Amino acid sequence: MIAREKTKIFDDTDTQIGEITSGTFGPSVNGPIAMGYVNKEFSKVDTKILLEVRGKKHPANVCALPFYKKNYVKGVN
Repeated sequence: MIAREKTKIFDDTDTQIGEITSGTFGPSVNGPIAMGYVNKEFSKVDTKILLEVRGKKHPANVCALPFYKKNYVKGVN
């Protein structure tokens, strides 16, 4: 399930706390990823949230950016 632009973000009390701005499949994490805005009190890494996609709520969590770990050395050919 990929959360796309305008997907609503909820807390565990069913209160809307934000909205997704973009989402897609992330090959570096082999799964769906999305970016969006949430109220400040829900912005801490590992906060559990819910994303409403096609009328159903799906569990997700807040992660730090970037979604991947860089594995190359800049300037080396």
